[in-house]
Amino acid sequence: RLFSTQTFTFPKAFVGEVSGFYNSPAVFGAYAGKPIWMVNLAVQKKFGESTLRFGVDDVFNALEFRFTSD
Repeated sequence: RLFSTQTFTFPKAFVGEVSGFYNSPAVFGAYAGKPIWMVNLAVQKKFGESTLRFGVDDVFNALEFRFTSD
């Protein structure tokens, strides 16, 4: 498994974030799981003590659990 989160600070109290994960193929008894992955994006802006945050999960619509059996 691989997990990663990167945060970027921009002018005017903006913060951006890119996160995601990759899970390699795995065997579950008689089934073999295909690799799965996902990328998320978010941006936030601070207004004094308040924060407004907008995020999108699975930007590439890639999170799909797939299994095969022989």
